[in-house]
Amino acid sequence: MNAIGRTTAAWATIGVALLALLVVPAMASPASASPVPMSGSNTQQWAYGAQKWVNVSETFGNASYTAHAFFGWQVVYTATNTSSTTVAVEAQRTILGSYYAELCDPNCVTPSVAYGNLTVVGWEKDAGFANLTTTATVTSNGSNVPAVGLVNASARIAGNISETLTATASLKGFSGSTSAALYVAGAAHHEVSFSPALGLVPQNVSAGQTWNSSATFDAHGGWSILVNWSHTSVTGAHSSGTLQPSGTVSGNGTVAVYGEDLGPVTLKNGQTTPAIVLAWNGPFDNVDGVILVPHDFDLFGDGEQSWASEALTTQFAATQNLDIALDDHHHLHVVAAATSFNEADTSLATTQAVPRGAPAPATATTGTTVLQGQPESVAQAQSTSSCYTGSCTGVGSAGLSALVGVAVLVGLIAAVVVGAVSVVEYKQWARRRAESGLSSTPSPIRAAVPPAGAFGAAPPSPPASGLPREPPRQG
Repeated sequence: MNAIGRTTAAWATIGVALLALLVVPAMASPASASPVPMSGSNTQQWAYGAQKWVNVSETFGNASYTAHAFFGWQVVYTATNTSSTTVAVEAQRTILGSYYAELCDPNCVTPSVAYGNLTVVGWEKDAGFANLTTTATVTSNGSNVPAVGLVNASARIAGNISETLTATASLKGFSGSTSAALYVAGAAHHEVSFSPALGLVPQNVSAGQTWNSSATFDAHGGWSILVNWSHTSVTGAHSSGTLQPSGTVSGNGTVAVYGEDLGPVTLKNGQTTPAIVLAWNGPFDNVDGVILVPHDFDLFGDGEQSWASEALTTQFAATQNLDIALDDHHHLHVVAAATSFNEADTSLATTQAVPRGAPAPATATTGTTVLQGQPESVAQAQSTSSCYTGSCTGVGSAGLSALVGVAVLVGLIAAVVVGAVSVVEYKQWARRRAESGLSSTPSPIRAAVPPAGAFGAAPPSPPASGLPREPPRQG
């Protein structure tokens, strides 16, 4: 999500600056859980996830600024041993990021000079399937060594991004308002096979070890995105537009993987695992181990997006490293993972000054923050994932819904601290809210859906036919 030049100019006219930061301390600690057998000894299911919050306050002359931000993700894994050398894996992944920001002059109780707010919500749901084998190899220290490898994979992905801005000002006899909105919805699906199996992790991996592998791939699938934007200037001029980028995931080529064992990490349940970095070179972004996202589609990837010129911020989220375990048959378990993310305001933070105030910064960015996921129960991960997408059930989920809702609803700002920039961890506050089971605040995911009829038709279906199928199990 990138800058809207027209919005920047409008804010310069009314003299309001806004910056959005998303670096975040932790919310409540998740429950610990190890892989748990399901219907039989050959099938296991486990989960992990994490959330973080931030409260940011700043002053620009007589104006005060506050922002509240949230980022979280949940993953549920199911693995079935299909032979002594193969395992079929399914990964269900849900991510949610949101923040709500206000800028008021002279204050948010009586903003007689200027008032503005910015809301951003983004979510994504991924379902990935893969067949892994222990008969693959990787190259380490110049030699081929036995490794766990990827035979084939498929995925279906859906995501949504919503950004809205409103501002009013009254300066030296001039009164005006401006607004902007961006809605992005996308879907993708594909199937890909590798020949030979693409080596991922050595069977006997050790701290400090590095390795690489490559394989040819054959892929089939497609993706599509619908983008709607609108803007109203302080003079009342209205503009809007629609973009419909799409593409296919077809053909063949080569994928390369570069890996490193960063050493052990001890999770909150006491389990110690190697932390593995896997860097991919090819048309896919790998998230949480086995979910392959087409790079050209990735809504939260680091590539240039087709709607960049109409967006209010940039956001990025990607798997930083995997915390793995290998069983007696060298079958791979992604026990947890770490996700890196950042947020940058490339539109509102670039205005020149607030009324009677000091200059605003040229850019605002959180830098890159790494959030370590922790093992948790499957039921907890599923409940939280549902809450991320607006279907909260149960006391715990209702509490989380209320928490995330704070980030995006007007009038629910927790505190305004006038002074220099401060980032306040409110883990205890979040935990108290979660334990209270509040349910009156809706999930922020509702803000990610434009009002009915606001922009016309729903997103088109991906160009390839049908949803992805789980690859045939090997064995």
